[in-house]
Amino acid sequence: MAAVATATERIKLGTSVTALSTNDPVRLYYDFSTVDAVSDGRAQLVLGRASATESFPLFGYDLADYEHLFEEKLECSCACNARSP
Repeated sequence: MAAVATATERIKLGTSVTALSTNDPVRLYYDFSTVDAVSDGRAQLVLGRASATESFPLFGYDLADYEHLFEEKLECSCACNARSP
């Protein structure tokens, strides 16, 4: 997306859905805010739940914590975004 951001001026740039359940919300915020800065605010991030739950154990998560994990990471993502300039 960063390459497209530098080659365009008006087009909105966005993800389809970024699975928050298996991503670190702080790292995701920093990575995406870089693209947003390069694009002069045209980047749009869509967060969602992971539908392929088979990967949870690979990340050390228990599927029983699915709902709680998503809510916790969503709250963290919103807090990061609220602190941005």
